[in-house]
Amino acid sequence: MSRNTGKFTVVWDTPSADHVVVECQDCKNRFNRPLNTLATCKNCGNEEPPVSRTVPEVSGSAVKGKPEMVVHPKHYNNLGALCHHCGGDIECIDVVEKMSFNIGSAVKYLWRVDEKYDNVEDLQKAKFYIEREISTREKKNSDVNS
Repeated sequence: MSRNTGKFTVVWDTPSADHVVVECQDCKNRFNRPLNTLATCKNCGNEEPPVSRTVPEVSGSAVKGKPEMVVHPKHYNNLGALCHHCGGDIECIDVVEKMSFNIGSAVKYLWRVDEKYDNVEDLQKAKFYIEREISTREKKNSDVNS
């Protein structure tokens, strides 16, 4: 999701953070840009007035007074891990979308295990997907060896 704000393009926006990662249109430098402050590119000196966050319109997205549960829910953005390329928060979906369904589902439940009320249930769900993946791979291996 990127959006142009003028001289900079937002390339990473995490609603729980107080900054966005932007790319300068002129020199392609990427940097953390605090929200609601003047931004200056250290490479070329481009400046841009303050911007605020705009959350995408999604059915079921945040309702006033309730936490965001669709676009960037806190329980999938809770580790405090930062990308070593852009400095933005690493969210669960950024990792699991590169995996098979069963492995990604297991990682998803393990990722959020301490953020949800019933953490034993999330561990059982992760175990379910791991066991499905083991069964799938065992069957595949036996088909190859037959």
